[in-house]
Amino acid sequence: MLSCEQLHQQLCPSSSRSSTATRAAFAFTALGALFSACSTTAYERGAWQRINTAERRTPDPRPTQSAADRRGPPDPGTAGFDGSLAGYVAHAVQHNPSLRAAFEDWRAAVHSIARARRLPEPTLGYGVFLRRIETRVGPQRQRFSLRQMVPWPGVLTAAADAAAGAAAAAESRFEARGLAVRQGVAEAYWALWLVRRTRVIKREQRELLIQLAALVRSRIEVGRAQLADAAQIDLEVSRLDDVLAGLDQREERARATLIEIVGGSAEIPTPTSEKAPGPALPQADVASLRASARNHPEVLQHRAMAEASDHRVRRARAEGLPSVVLGVDYIETGEAATSAVEDSGKDAVAVSVAISLPLWRNSYRREADSAAARAAAARARRRAAENRADAEVDRVLADVRNSARRIDLYRKTLIPQGDTVYAAVIGAYQSGTSSLASALIAQKNALEMRIQHASAQAEHARAWARLEALAGHQITHEENP
Repeated sequence: MLSCEQLHQQLCPSSSRSSTATRAAFAFTALGALFSACSTTAYERGAWQRINTAERRTPDPRPTQSAADRRGPPDPGTAGFDGSLAGYVAHAVQHNPSLRAAFEDWRAAVHSIARARRLPEPTLGYGVFLRRIETRVGPQRQRFSLRQMVPWPGVLTAAADAAAGAAAAAESRFEARGLAVRQGVAEAYWALWLVRRTRVIKREQRELLIQLAALVRSRIEVGRAQLADAAQIDLEVSRLDDVLAGLDQREERARATLIEIVGGSAEIPTPTSEKAPGPALPQADVASLRASARNHPEVLQHRAMAEASDHRVRRARAEGLPSVVLGVDYIETGEAATSAVEDSGKDAVAVSVAISLPLWRNSYRREADSAAARAAAARARRRAAENRADAEVDRVLADVRNSARRIDLYRKTLIPQGDTVYAAVIGAYQSGTSSLASALIAQKNALEMRIQHASAQAEHARAWARLEALAGHQITHEENP
């Protein structure tokens, strides 16, 4: 939009004779500024504050934040990356490219609100009289015109509100992506933890086989065992070596998955041997968890999209009403040929008002109906998302309870029983009342119980991460002794 000074220079060759045109130009400029300021949405003001705050602070990796506090973009300035789960989450929040993309989409959507609320650009025209019109006060030589269309009241505000609704949906998608990144890091972390824990148990099994092989060889020397027994143990050791080599490759795959989600940086520390969480159940009841899941950003984005479509219905209906076109014309007049003419050379200024004629009423109705259908679709998607959230809460709670049950079962019953059986069979083998096959089976079962226990721990940690991602916040728990 032209400034007042530019309009003054173009419309006012003689400022003493053009005060009316000057005032008109200033009024047009003020009109645009007024419309722009008055249609600024409350969401837009709050969104910029949240964006600016998010860019200044370092995101907190802890899952105790509320949804409103998770709006920070990836920020490379976050502190220490120590290989813990919290460190991986912090690194992912700062460097995950999909999270950065979601943040920039939100920022772009907020920027677009200003475009939706502005007035149409004014038009400035210029004309030269090729055949000058002689008047009593002098010949009319050139004309300047300025036109500004003012839409029907409600068009600009509805457009700005629709853009604000789209921006709110983008913000919800950004928040949902942040929760998904945190969940993805936790699942990848515990998958890697399980591979490493399994390898530790398999190495313990190999050491036990080596000890058993030494026992067998001592028995062979006194004629109480056969060479076939030693060969069988060597076979089991070779099979374990193959399993351990495969676990090394599985660790590389799991590590690659973790690297991808935390931001693709190859220079990240190896995960620490973090203790797996014990069996726990949420303190909150199912109804509270469902209520939290129904307020998940993934669900709320559909509400924002429905509201945006409702505002588009308002805009389409308002656009079907007449718009007002305000205009001012300034005609520069030369000096009269005859001297001593009163008002000689006085310029002419005209102010005009026009209205648009919205003849294609059917197209505006169709546009409003289209926006209304999109609003209905968004509301239907929200109901579907709420139903999915309810079902997902039930599914994840079932996983949490089942994994907690399995942890208790292996820790309190199966592992002690397996150790007892193994010790009894080894004692019987040393005394000659049991076979090597029985000892190998007892050893394998005892160590398999430990692997299943570790698997239940990892499953429980991943299920808990999914449950917190559904709720959108940290969930207090009751841990079993």
